[in-house]
Amino acid sequence: MKTLKYFACIVLFSIQTLSAQNFWQQTNGPYGGATIYDFLQYNDSTIFIATNEGLIKSIDNGSSWTRVNSFKVTCLGVDKLNTVYFGISGRLKRSTDGGNNWTDIPVPGAAIKDIEIFYKDTIFVGSWDAWLTDQSKSTNLEQPVFTNGVFRTFDYGNTWTLVNNGIQYPGIYDLIILSNNYILAGTSGGGIYRSTNWGDFWANTGPFIYVESFYETSSGNVFTGTNLGIYCSTDFGNNWIYRSSGLPSSIYRTTCLIEDKSGVLYAGIDLGKGVYYSSNNGISWNHLGLGISTRTLGLDSESRLYAGGLSNGLYRYIISDSSWISIYNQGYTHVKVNDLCITANNNILASTEWWGVHYSTNSGELWEKTNYLGYEPNAIETINDSIIIIGQSNFVTVSFDTGKTWQVTGNFDSQSLYYDPIQQIVYLGTRYPCRIYTSSDFGLSWTFLSEFPQINLQQSIIKILVTRNNHTILASYWASAPYAFLFRLYQSTDKGISWQVIYQDYNRAVTSIIQDINSTLYALAYEKLMISEDEGQTWITRISAGRTVLVSDYSGRIYKDNGVGIIFSSDKGISWFSVDNSGLNSWINDIAINHNNRIFLATNAGVYFGEADSIVVSIEKEKPINTSYLSQNYPNPFNPSTTIKFTIPQTPLSFGEGLGVRLIVYDILGNEIATLVKEEKQPGTYEVEFNIDSHSGEVRNLSS
Repeated sequence: MKTLKYFACIVLFSIQTLSAQNFWQQTNGPYGGATIYDFLQYNDSTIFIATNEGLIKSIDNGSSWTRVNSFKVTCLGVDKLNTVYFGISGRLKRSTDGGNNWTDIPVPGAAIKDIEIFYKDTIFVGSWDAWLTDQSKSTNLEQPVFTNGVFRTFDYGNTWTLVNNGIQYPGIYDLIILSNNYILAGTSGGGIYRSTNWGDFWANTGPFIYVESFYETSSGNVFTGTNLGIYCSTDFGNNWIYRSSGLPSSIYRTTCLIEDKSGVLYAGIDLGKGVYYSSNNGISWNHLGLGISTRTLGLDSESRLYAGGLSNGLYRYIISDSSWISIYNQGYTHVKVNDLCITANNNILASTEWWGVHYSTNSGELWEKTNYLGYEPNAIETINDSIIIIGQSNFVTVSFDTGKTWQVTGNFDSQSLYYDPIQQIVYLGTRYPCRIYTSSDFGLSWTFLSEFPQINLQQSIIKILVTRNNHTILASYWASAPYAFLFRLYQSTDKGISWQVIYQDYNRAVTSIIQDINSTLYALAYEKLMISEDEGQTWITRISAGRTVLVSDYSGRIYKDNGVGIIFSSDKGISWFSVDNSGLNSWINDIAINHNNRIFLATNAGVYFGEADSIVVSIEKEKPINTSYLSQNYPNPFNPSTTIKFTIPQTPLSFGEGLGVRLIVYDILGNEIATLVKEEKQPGTYEVEFNIDSHSGEVRNLSS
């Protein structure tokens, strides 16, 4: 007979040559929101913003935007001749025609963080290499070795000098040229340095550690934002007075400062604290709203206030209703997606790493970011199209309006979630203490159900499933035991009162538990696939290549990832076939399938999709296979019996109407042990059992 390996190669070749189009297509997102580093009102109608995705320009005062380039632009500046500049890694770009054309100005060794221009020939650049940790990904420029500190030119950028004399901590956050031509430098560890001779020498005047921003409101009256709050100097930065009453605690840095024409001072705060304002020269501060990590502030020609945030884009303040509206939040780069959820109406939830939770109502053509403000979720579950529950370290939060608003409903270190639609109960698994809680009101309140053995501080319930008919609860357990890891699969048939260990291993955790449309249960522990067809009463194990994610579609097929793509089985894991992985160029983190059998992959480069039904159609529409097919026996290893499945080709390989078939078992030395089949058979698929004790009356008494 032909071998299984040969047959699999034929099938894979057939699938991959059916169409020139890649099987996997990338959805239109989710994208990370733009991070705004700087804001420049160039003239009455033109605004430039520096973002991690390029230089963005508006010629209608912020109504519409276009991207000028794809560099990570770190800062903006304009000189007295209206020449505009922007900084990227190792160079400045200069335009004398309002940004239509640009000239390159190399600044060798400078990881440019800030730019200050006194006149066209006199320019200062602040450099801090830690600022550009991902710069090479967005500039496509060969990276030099960067030097921290202040760079200076007196000849229009033709030559540059590093002027760090006196600066002990030269990582530069911000520079400002004061009205008396003194220069202040805010550093990433040494506080404030001042130069009274154009950078030839610097003296330390501020005892603060991290100084991120400056603003001079009037001659000599200077404010600075630090890691300890806001300070003010009335003598050109020689002495400083604390001016932070009303601001959040000192762990929130003040990243930017600006003053409007009426004398109101605004401060941008990091870590989601938004914008504060002061109407009394910084003596007291009040919150103006906007829950983002603010990176820059700006005012347009109509004196409207703008705030740019970390991964949240640009916002404008509307005085009439005291609110903020999003002005620019375009994303161009796909972000890492860790988890996917499909709602009853085929809407998709995507949980991203550091970029929030995104929602799509049209199979990924458009994504909308929800207002979830936590970090990367540990677990996410949907009740319907509008109710979303997210488990995060130290809390669980619920939204009843598709992510617009959220409320924290429990202070759990949440690791797993599962919604049982039949009983309408939500199950939540936690880390230490390792417990399961339930909710009968869609996550508003929680009731303790079970606690699992305490082995170590590092332990958690990583997956939960409740079966449809008998409501058996399955819980995958992980613990860092002394000198080793311990992985278990627990099962309860009495609604969580008592638990039995049905799987235990020191190397492989059960990372997926599913129940397909035929109520077959599957639990995946890497290459081990455990299967139960009686709701968990009995289990068999099959071995095949695989990793951590297992799902089923609405035609009874199961799928799992194998490190380079996904594979599928139509016979409950007996045989597996590879899906055509053309078009897929990223690591798979999760798989989800909607009710139309469209497969979605969560990857490090966004969400991909492919049609599950086209896989089967591709195989079924192929010409009849003229090759015998011997499947892997199952279970394997076995004791005392195993089942062998084989397929007879549609075109006979021997003379006559039927096909003469012999199925013989040999030992490893080549000795014939038993003949299981010796007869003529018609084309089709057959199964035969091999028992080590007997077959058709023949006694063997073989060892297992």
